[in-house]
Amino acid sequence: ALDAELIAFAKDMLWTFTRYADDMSFSSNQAFPAEKLNSVRSIIEKSGFAVNERKVQLFGPDDEKIVTGLLVGEQVTLAPDYLPKLKAEIEQLQDIMRAQNEQGQLETKWVENLKKQVQGRLNFAGFVLRRNSPAYVELRDAYQQAIHPPQEEFGAINWRAFPYN
Repeated sequence: ALDAELIAFAKDMLWTFTRYADDMSFSSNQAFPAEKLNSVRSIIEKSGFAVNERKVQLFGPDDEKIVTGLLVGEQVTLAPDYLPKLKAEIEQLQDIMRAQNEQGQLETKWVENLKKQVQGRLNFAGFVLRRNSPAYVELRDAYQQAIHPPQEEFGAINWRAFPYN
């Protein structure tokens, strides 16, 4: 019922309404009048939902349309800051993995979760850019190097891993 009401309202205003899960976006070829934005809030609240301002986006004619991490235009691609952020996350993961390796530490649950998070973001980039994209291949290779740091032949030894037989 909420979607139908928002779609009808947007159509009356000559806006485009899209929704993915709880992310809602409205786009228009003209500026959004403040009183019409209040009408959108009213429709959402009347349906029993609280308005999360971070989840409702308005795009005017000159705005860059970024929805759920995707830049929407003539073609759909990643938001401009997605790849630099992902590269920084991979570098951070590499630093953590090297430090653990140098100190002879066992992997922690936190590091495992970080690896999964970065891998998920990398997979998303591969899906959007395609897996043969040079930008994706470079990040994929950097991720593989990060999670498999070089093993030092005479590096630190973890006493927990030492065989006491």
